[in-house]
Amino acid sequence: MFPAELDKLRDIKQVREALLNQEKISKTYTRTWLFVGLVSLMLAGLFIGAAISNPPVQTEYSYRSQGVILDGEPLDVFELINKPSQGLSAEQQAKQKELLARLHQKDEITTESKGSSFIKKVLDGKRLYDFNSRREVSNSNHQQWFLSFGLMFLLGGLASFFVSRSWK
Repeated sequence: MFPAELDKLRDIKQVREALLNQEKISKTYTRTWLFVGLVSLMLAGLFIGAAISNPPVQTEYSYRSQGVILDGEPLDVFELINKPSQGLSAEQQAKQKELLARLHQKDEITTESKGSSFIKKVLDGKRLYDFNSRREVSNSNHQQWFLSFGLMFLLGGLASFFVSRSWK
């Protein structure tokens, strides 16, 4: 159509209203896709930032028990195992052999410090857990899944800008 013919058609009230309505819908459509793109890019930044941030570090404390301490025995009864047999009396050597037969080391790892030692009741008596070691542990595996969502929202946001521009 020639421009003069278009001007004549625009003068018709119904055609003019249809063109204005179509232009309004087009603007709304474009603005909606731009808004969706902006929100997607913001979410992408959030997820990618969470994925590359430093994971929290947790301290683990390790405690070791030599064996079950029977009722009536002192808490340091298993220290006799570490002493050389030559300097012990016959009674102490017999007790040392008995303790070696009862020796059953057990480790307990906890995320909270329980001091240099703590006692835990068990079925046959109690166990004395002495502090063994401490280490810092970080688990970054739980944050890796954020990266896939971040990339998904990044690509979706960029695609939204493309859609708002080309699908008018």
